[in-house]
Amino acid sequence: MNFIPKLQELGTVKLLKIYHQYDIPRTFLVSTRNLGSCVVIWFDEDESCDSWYYAPVNDEEIERLERGYVQLRDVFCHKELYEIRTGHCETVKASFNRISPSTVDQDALPPPGFAVKVIGEGIFDIEQRKHDSFALHSNSHEIRISRPGSKKLIEWEPIEFIFGAWKRLHNNILQTVQNITEDVSAFPDVATTGSYKMQFRSSHNNDVYEGVKKVFDAVKCADGSLYKLKELNVDLSVLEELLLNLIEFNLKFEIRTNSGALIESLNYKLVEKTINALNEYNQHIISSDLIPQANEIDRIITYVKNKSTGKPFTSETEDITPRQIDYYKAASDMLGLSNRGTLTPIGWRLSELENEIEIYQILLDRFETSECGWAWLKYAGVRSILELDPYSAESFLREYSTGLSESTIVRRASTLRKWPLAFAEKLNRSR
Repeated sequence: MNFIPKLQELGTVKLLKIYHQYDIPRTFLVSTRNLGSCVVIWFDEDESCDSWYYAPVNDEEIERLERGYVQLRDVFCHKELYEIRTGHCETVKASFNRISPSTVDQDALPPPGFAVKVIGEGIFDIEQRKHDSFALHSNSHEIRISRPGSKKLIEWEPIEFIFGAWKRLHNNILQTVQNITEDVSAFPDVATTGSYKMQFRSSHNNDVYEGVKKVFDAVKCADGSLYKLKELNVDLSVLEELLLNLIEFNLKFEIRTNSGALIESLNYKLVEKTINALNEYNQHIISSDLIPQANEIDRIITYVKNKSTGKPFTSETEDITPRQIDYYKAASDMLGLSNRGTLTPIGWRLSELENEIEIYQILLDRFETSECGWAWLKYAGVRSILELDPYSAESFLREYSTGLSESTIVRRASTLRKWPLAFAEKLNRSR
C-alpha cells in the first residue's frame, strides 16, 4: 500500500518518524517541500482509498507532542488542515483538499486523551491517558511576548501590564464580541521559566480564538480608523493599554494554542496610527473596568475595615461568590481606598472612622472624583451625586461606556443606580 502520496501540492515528502503503526504507519511525522513538517493521521478508508489529515506543525509543536505535554488531537485543532486520499494501488491517483478549521471533522480526529509515548530511542507509540495528566491542557492558550530583531532583554514593566490587559481583553472579547452571557474567566496556568510565555486557562477557549481573530484583524486593517473596532463593541481602553505597551517597548504579541500553533499576532509596527485614534477616543469614554459592579456599598466598607485589621474578606465570610468578592475589591480600588489589595492613606482614614455619616461622605467624595462618577455628573449636568437621577444610569452607560454588550449595560446600570440611592438614603436624612 502506498501511504506516502506523490502530489504537486506537497512536493517531495519524506517520512521522519512513525508514532503508531497497524499494518502500515497510521500516525507519523513527515517533511514536505511545500508545507514544511506535518503530523499525519489516518482517519478513514473506502474500497479504493485511504484518507489522511495532514497538520502543518512547527518545531515546538513537535516537541510538545513527543514529550506528551499535549494530546495528539491538539495539533490538528484550530488550524487549516489538508485531507489527502491515497489509493490502495498505484493506479489510483492521490488527491489533495484544503480543509478550513471550521469544517474539520472533529469525530475523525484522535479521541481525547490519546497521546504520543516514547518507548525507546526514536521509537514511539500511542497511549491513552486521563485528560488532567497533560501539562498543557486543551482548554488553555499561550500568550507570548517578544522583541523582533533584538536580543535585548524585555523589561518586566510592560510584561506585567500586557498580561493584565490580556486577561481583561479576554473577558471583554467573550462577553461583547462572542456574546457569551455566562461568567467567563481566564487565569495564569503555566509559566515558562526564562521566557515571556504564559499559559492561560480559559473557560471558553475556542470562543477566545474566534473572537481574537475578529479583533486583531480589525486592528491590523484599522490604519487609524476605529469603525470596525467600535462595531465589534470591544473595550477600546483595554485595547489601548495593550497596544501602547507594544509600541512603547517595540514588542510583538502572540496568542498560540496549547500545542504551540500560532492563532494570531500583533506587531508594534502595525498599530502606530491606530493608537493615536484610540487615545483620542478614550479620553471621552469610560472603560468597562471602571464601572462599579458592587451592589452593596456597606460591603465595600466591610472590606476596607477587614483589610485594616487583617480579617479575611472571602466568599465564605461574606456568603457570596468569589467573583462577587472581586467586584468589591475592584470597587475599593476604583474609589482609591486601596491599590491592588493594599490600603491607601484615604482607605486607612476610612477604616478608623465609626461615624456612618463621615464614612459615607468620604465615599461620596471619592465616587464623585472617580472617572465613572465624574463622567456621570457631566452627562447629567449636575454638581453632586445626590442630584443625579439614579435611573439615568442606563442611558449614561450607553453614551459614555465602551466594551459593554446590551445585556451587560442593563446589568451594570442596575448596579450603578444603587449608588446614588444609597448615598441619598444615608446623607440626605442627616441634613
